[in-house]
Amino acid sequence: MQNRLKWFSMVISVELLFTCLTVLAPFHFDSNNYLKKSLIHADQGIPAGYESYFSCPDILQTPAQKPSHLSEEWRALKAAHFSFVAELLALYPKDTKIYFLARDSEYLYDVAKLVTEGTDDFNRIHLLNVSRANMRHPDIKAYLSESGITEKYLLDGKKVLFVDTGFAGTIPRVITELFPPSAAQH
Repeated sequence: MQNRLKWFSMVISVELLFTCLTVLAPFHFDSNNYLKKSLIHADQGIPAGYESYFSCPDILQTPAQKPSHLSEEWRALKAAHFSFVAELLALYPKDTKIYFLARDSEYLYDVAKLVTEGTDDFNRIHLLNVSRANMRHPDIKAYLSESGITEKYLLDGKKVLFVDTGFAGTIPRVITELFPPSAAQH
């Protein structure tokens, strides 16, 4: 019963987030102006149209702002982000590291950092700069290792959760395929 309740809560959270992202978000949002980032290190060059991941400001160092021009839909979306992060923290055990996949999940990552600041959960929150543009990059496994996701870590029974707002889960699937099945189950 508890597993079914956990699954139901997770499905509701994901459906709420999906509804907010697809129905409440303004239709005029221009994704081309959103920060595009790349796994490729600066010494290898950054592909045209992308910005360095290192240029992303830390939400905890950014002065708070209260824009007056945001619509009710954006306020509802913000509330949905906070609710979604609260559900993630409640549903997954304290030993599960939570990795938000950049760029689409960066808003959720920022919310998670704000929510967990000063708590033990803060160290569970991570941002992985993995997108369709770089998920098959030759250095992706080394990057995952630098981020704390190694075969040994997984084989030791440690848990990771990938948070991706995509429809099919292609990026988490591609990451999982980098590890043997015995490690990928974690």
